[in-house]
Amino acid sequence: MSASGDFGVGVNSGGGSSGNGGGGSNAVLDIPELFQVGCVVAVENLCKERFQGEVIAFDEEHKALVLKCQTADRKTNDVRVVNLLCVTKLDIESEAGSTAPSPPAQINIQKIRDRIKVNNEERRKMAAAIAKGVSGEGISVFLAIRKTIEEVTWHDLDILVMNSVRIQPPYQPDNCVPSNDTVGLDHQSVAHVKNIVEKHLKDLKQSDNSLPLKTALKDTSKP
Repeated sequence: MSASGDFGVGVNSGGGSSGNGGGGSNAVLDIPELFQVGCVVAVENLCKERFQGEVIAFDEEHKALVLKCQTADRKTNDVRVVNLLCVTKLDIESEAGSTAPSPPAQINIQKIRDRIKVNNEERRKMAAAIAKGVSGEGISVFLAIRKTIEEVTWHDLDILVMNSVRIQPPYQPDNCVPSNDTVGLDHQSVAHVKNIVEKHLKDLKQSDNSLPLKTALKDTSKP
């Protein structure tokens, strides 16, 4: 894996779309332009996930781009390995500086192994919850909370957040309760989780309400 030099990858400079409008096909690798280690790129993958990071390495053989991405708290960085075959859009946000970028920090292999172990355990718990009959609403609420709070897991059919808040079926705001005696109903953590659930359910409702309008507009646009 190279950590320096120019990489021949099709990208767009200046924020233009690198997709071909095909919806699922990948056109990123079709344009022979260059970007350098140290430049900042914005990536969108097949799952419509969009993120930004600084290029620190590129594996041409495997079409793997390595990015340094700032975490939500802006205090640390994550290293993300991006499969360019799964990328639909890649824009250069800023060019590399004139000075050579500092070498990447040494990767903590044990930390990676621990994270893999935790992720596998969370997947096992999710599968167990689904097998026990957790509703689609419960899964939707769980994933919404995971976007802002990392410390969330399943306990049977209940969602356990920060080891202090429990969300019971049917996963409404009123179902957010303390998970132990040290936390009261008026505790800040309970209120915070309730707000997340309320906003998520409100967004879902608005999305459902706008669907008939979107369908009608799509039908009227047909010749």
